[in-house]
Amino acid sequence: MRALRRKSIRLALSLASCVAALAYVGCSGESANDVGPGTSDESGAGANDAAVAGDGGTLADGGSGGDSGISPIAISCVTTTTAFAPNDCPAITGTHGQASFCFRPQWPGVTSVDVYLSQNGQASDWSASFLTLTDDGTGTFTGTKAIPDNAAGYPYVFKVKGDTDGVMRAATVFLDDQRNPSFMPPPTGSPLPRSVSVLTVPQTQPTIYHVRGKVAYAGAPQPCYGIDLEVGELLKPGGAVLSEHGTANYAESRADGTFDFPVAAGQQSIVVKYPFYLAIPDGGYPDPYSTPSVGTIRGGYVVGSSDVTLDPADIEYPESDYAMMTPTGGSATLPVTFTWSLSPGSSKTQASIAGTNIAGNDPLWASGFGTATTASFDGGYGNGGGVTSGKTYYWGAWQQFKPSEDGGIQWTSQSLLFPIDFP
Repeated sequence: MRALRRKSIRLALSLASCVAALAYVGCSGESANDVGPGTSDESGAGANDAAVAGDGGTLADGGSGGDSGISPIAISCVTTTTAFAPNDCPAITGTHGQASFCFRPQWPGVTSVDVYLSQNGQASDWSASFLTLTDDGTGTFTGTKAIPDNAAGYPYVFKVKGDTDGVMRAATVFLDDQRNPSFMPPPTGSPLPRSVSVLTVPQTQPTIYHVRGKVAYAGAPQPCYGIDLEVGELLKPGGAVLSEHGTANYAESRADGTFDFPVAAGQQSIVVKYPFYLAIPDGGYPDPYSTPSVGTIRGGYVVGSSDVTLDPADIEYPESDYAMMTPTGGSATLPVTFTWSLSPGSSKTQASIAGTNIAGNDPLWASGFGTATTASFDGGYGNGGGVTSGKTYYWGAWQQFKPSEDGGIQWTSQSLLFPIDFP
């Protein structure tokens, strides 16, 4: 694997805390914007999260493939068929009594971008747009508006509409500003229940760096996978999470598997996801037995004082590993023993149960990371709650991969999920 540049990056401490928390119910790995065609009332996820398939777990054939090292996930998407190159955001001038905003979507199809901002510290501030940005003709949205100087800062987010290939997984999303290193916990009334960006006036131009990476299947380039850029996680003294990260942008891996995000310095993470809506437009769910892919793979890092090149995110989940997962018949009697495998290159693994079939969402129960590949589940979550008889849940296996070198990124993946209920 290609190494991270040691001088500019260390493994994000909160990601390690988040992975550890997955043994229970805690840190959310996905943004509150992550939605799908179905719904669930017991997800362990954000308020806006929903299932990819709304039919209780019907599986659809996701395509053939194998462990050949050449990607069997043959998908065509906008990044493989058209050129999309929005202009870079203009430099900030730092004028007194004025604020400039720029949102540069990294996926085509965006139709509108508004700035939602709290100018008076009131919940009602968030009820209407502060400023509607204008498309410069290339897909970059900009705008300027008068606002009093404020060194303490105004909290704000972008409201973005317009999608292609199901990249956003929703008609409208609220996003943080990846070009601004300043964040705060969400104020009362904020439409984004996670960290929000902070505007100080007059503005200063932050140094912009590039986070570059590649999505691969057994080393081969993998195009068309969804990529979320997550920013803004705030930590308490000692490393506990004060306010969770929010999504700042989306992209699809290019024909050569690559992606490139311009960002300000700070703690960030990348979440790579199987392209559910693109691969199965009718809203079904891929059959893990014939779809040798993870549902998601993610990793955290810190941008310091230079560009960052990430180790490739390998989305292979061999069919042979799926064949070792049991039970997969859709129903099981408690207590149930889950069996799975330690994937090639993985150092630790765990099984988990969630209330939705979105891989990567917070589990309701997890066995805990280690080298064991069996775990018994008695129906309890460990926090006083437990499963409901007859309700459909989803289970899968997590894999944790060692960085390629000291200071490199630690990727953590989760398989596609199997539906399960407990009569």
